[in-house]
Amino acid sequence: MIDSSYSMTLYDAIQLFQRHIIQNYGSESKTAQAYIRISNDLQRYAKGTDLEVSPEDVIQEYYRIIVGVPAFEAVPSKSKERRGRAVQMILDILNGKEPKRKYTTHKRDCPITYLNVIRKYETFMRNDQKSDGTVRTRSGRITVFFCFS
Repeated sequence: MIDSSYSMTLYDAIQLFQRHIIQNYGSESKTAQAYIRISNDLQRYAKGTDLEVSPEDVIQEYYRIIVGVPAFEAVPSKSKERRGRAVQMILDILNGKEPKRKYTTHKRDCPITYLNVIRKYETFMRNDQKSDGTVRTRSGRITVFFCFS
């Protein structure tokens, strides 16, 4: 467990995050290298911010910039979800928490106009012997499409 008995700086959190990533993924892992690149970029971004801004605010603004949505809301793609996960892990470390293996975001609700269409499609897929995971994935993708149509 990470010791939260002292006030951690963003720099400290990033250093702990990088050690955590290397320890859990190995330094040669593509995932580890990507996460470390993101944390280094966050550190560079933070150096250019106002000194009066809290580390949490810096992290939230950086998340919005690299993911393209307000802090810790549902992300538009898997690649942006991975980037956002690294930032969420750093925020957890900053707050003295263990980083999670998976983060959930705010659920995106389908506009009511399209709800009946999605339910019919889900029924069709189940009747066609699609797995629950397939039904969830395809319904989720269509929901995103309907949200932006």
